[in-house]
Amino acid sequence: MNTGYLLSSPRNLAARFSVMMLTVVMTSISAHTSAESGSIAGAEPYDSAATYPTPGTRVSYTEEDALGVIRAAIFSNSWYINLGNAPTFYPSSTGWVKVGPTIILANAEDTTGTIENNPAWNANAAYTGGNIVSYESLCYRAKWWTSGDIPNSEGSPWEVVDCEQTETLIDPNQIITTTAGDEDFGDDDGDGSGGSTASAPTDAIPQWAAEGVYIGRSIVQFNGACYKANWWTQGDEPVPASQLTNIWDSPWEEENPCPTQPIAPPDSGSESGAGGSGAIDKMPAPILVSMGENDESDLAATEKAGETTDNLVTPVVPPVVPEPIPSSPNRAPAPPTALPAEGYAFLRLVSEEHWNWMFPLRSGRYFPPTEGGGTRNSEPFANPDGSTDTFTLDAFIRATLAYNAWAAANGYRQFLNQGSVKQQAEEFLIFWAKSSRETSGSWSTANSPWIENYEIAGEAITAWKGGLYWVEEVGYSTDSATGRSAAINYVDTGSTAFPPAPGRSYYGRGIIQLSWNYNYGAFNHWLFDNGLFTDVITERDTLLRFPNLVAENGALSILSGIWFWMTPQGAKPASQDVVYGDISNISQTTQDLGLPQTNNAYEPATAQGDTTDPEVFAYRVGTIINIVNGGLECNRAARWHGGPPQRVSYYNAYAAYFNDELGVGAARIPEATNVWNVSVTDESPVSLQSATCYNQRSYYGW
Repeated sequence: MNTGYLLSSPRNLAARFSVMMLTVVMTSISAHTSAESGSIAGAEPYDSAATYPTPGTRVSYTEEDALGVIRAAIFSNSWYINLGNAPTFYPSSTGWVKVGPTIILANAEDTTGTIENNPAWNANAAYTGGNIVSYESLCYRAKWWTSGDIPNSEGSPWEVVDCEQTETLIDPNQIITTTAGDEDFGDDDGDGSGGSTASAPTDAIPQWAAEGVYIGRSIVQFNGACYKANWWTQGDEPVPASQLTNIWDSPWEEENPCPTQPIAPPDSGSESGAGGSGAIDKMPAPILVSMGENDESDLAATEKAGETTDNLVTPVVPPVVPEPIPSSPNRAPAPPTALPAEGYAFLRLVSEEHWNWMFPLRSGRYFPPTEGGGTRNSEPFANPDGSTDTFTLDAFIRATLAYNAWAAANGYRQFLNQGSVKQQAEEFLIFWAKSSRETSGSWSTANSPWIENYEIAGEAITAWKGGLYWVEEVGYSTDSATGRSAAINYVDTGSTAFPPAPGRSYYGRGIIQLSWNYNYGAFNHWLFDNGLFTDVITERDTLLRFPNLVAENGALSILSGIWFWMTPQGAKPASQDVVYGDISNISQTTQDLGLPQTNNAYEPATAQGDTTDPEVFAYRVGTIINIVNGGLECNRAARWHGGPPQRVSYYNAYAAYFNDELGVGAARIPEATNVWNVSVTDESPVSLQSATCYNQRSYYGW
């Protein structure tokens, strides 16, 4: 008999790495309603007077029905929730998803109860194949999607089954861990049977599973139809298009005819994959491994980056490579890396103190839990001797020098070594604002040390401190010695160029959440063929066999982020070109390299080169978000998606600090300061709309 359940899931849809905590433990559920309901560790009581703008927010909710039955559960929102839009204990499309069992309590003071395994049928619910309900003393299982069909009526989509036995929660405080494939206590448990107007899916398309984690472009079958994920999702069952009021009401898009592969080719709607709040599910040139609708421009970008089209191998030009860092976090650290005598005007000003101000809670930096550091900063994840603290300033310098050595040898622009100190500072700060959002362990209701308030140059600044906390996807782990994982996902067995190694899981890792074996393999090939990090990358398949290195080796992880930053992709310019004002034209077609189009009558303020104009700079910051995750976060998504406001808030907080500390004069966007939880609307200031890409169409969306 189970006595408690460990409940865990990421906090956010696309990028899923703005995560409140790794585990949410059910500790007590006391009855009452709304703000007076009992508190669950890590989940605040639902408040009917509050809005919930950040997807992935957990709430505890209790409700007493007309018969006096008291129900309690934990819910997580899938999108922006308006005032008074309360969770329901039956399957619905309200935006709330139940992430644990429903508990029936005897009275308002109880902390124990029974699991409601056979909930009463509800005429307002939308059930899917496999859901079991009770009705007039019998239990029924849905054979396919249904809503409003009375179970005992003739010709209904319900069949009589044995009622499931209830289980008593003896001690809800006891943690019982579960793994993928264990019993699911959620409402949604489709069996993939039933009818649909779509063409029949083949066995190559996996069945949707409530416990599954799906990134953008994932294809599943459900109730006889096929669906494509438009953003990261877990627990959101696919819904036919005919049942949706708005296309954004579900992360799933019905596909007809059914595709033949479980992953759709790269398209305009999904730059991001598993993590977060923006993980990358395809690597940019110079190592594109597949081409979709933008073949010609992608091929041009590939050739520009110095590749051949034969096995996508870059030319071997031995660069001057800095001393590579150790392959294991438990080895003695390498000597500090010295910057060259020339160049790097801004980077040579940055100190360990500045780095620690930005990333005090980074993964692997020993920070005892009594001081609020969290699990990633306590043993065994972090060691007091600092041997697991690999995401250091020195690692960043090593990655920067490694990339620039390759760039110099091949005639390309260098990262953080162009333009003035001001421009280099802006590049550094936007780069880390973007990556902080990808890897953040902060959440809006956190206290110090996760969120700090400062007065900087007379201005009140709020700074979230969770950047670099989540450097691997929540819910997965890997044995560092073997590279093997217990839970396997993000494996493309059809990749002949970069075949997966047995027992390896290629889930999101590092500062851009590198995902899928073809991306790990392509990145590995680029490193190996160019003699980068030879102490770590000893074979062309090192990362296919030891994908954990992307999370454990800070310099490798950061290098993957620099690589993405510096590379144009079709109509998307390199992020550096946007920050420096080298690209200022607006794209006219999907093949036209330039800044994104607007979705209204606003004519973007643009300029060549350096700028001090907040409106010009705001559009550049929004363009960076569009490049990184535009299919999910742009085109008015900031009205509900927490990613864009958080990214620009990170930038303004970092810029205020570095301007005060170093006098670098980085541009600021006043209207976009401290907007961590703001919902952007048509009435918001133009600079805020631009900085959050609210007024920008997503790339390829024109």
